[in-house]
Amino acid sequence: MSGSSDSSTARLRSVLLGTAPTRAALTVAAVGIGILVSYVVIAVFGLPSTEPPGTTVLLVGFWVIPALAGVVCGWYRLGFLASLGCGIVPILVLYVLQLLVRPDGDLPAFVFALMLGGQSVPFAVGGFVLGATAVLLLE
Repeated sequence: MSGSSDSSTARLRSVLLGTAPTRAALTVAAVGIGILVSYVVIAVFGLPSTEPPGTTVLLVGFWVIPALAGVVCGWYRLGFLASLGCGIVPILVLYVLQLLVRPDGDLPAFVFALMLGGQSVPFAVGGFVLGATAVLLLE
């Protein structure tokens, strides 16, 4: 009985902690690039960020990309911390972009970034739960 318990614990640990740190870091970086691309699309096409289609681009950047990255982190056993990073990196990207646009470095810029980008954390973690649950159930 303890043998199956040990293997279950090892499987759960591999999903939560991850087995491929390099791929995990690349996934987090890909999310950051996806957020940058969504802002470039808004800027290049002159889309308003407060009404469609600009809001659609932002929703893809802050909800869909982190959620899919979370699923990837769970499915490929990249770890919970990688999925959390996939949720946090949009906040950091938005903050850095704000500093570049308005480089006064004040706290309200970070609060604004946290308010908008903070929505990506639950989507990334939720995606991780879906991916990890699927991979554990299919084993």
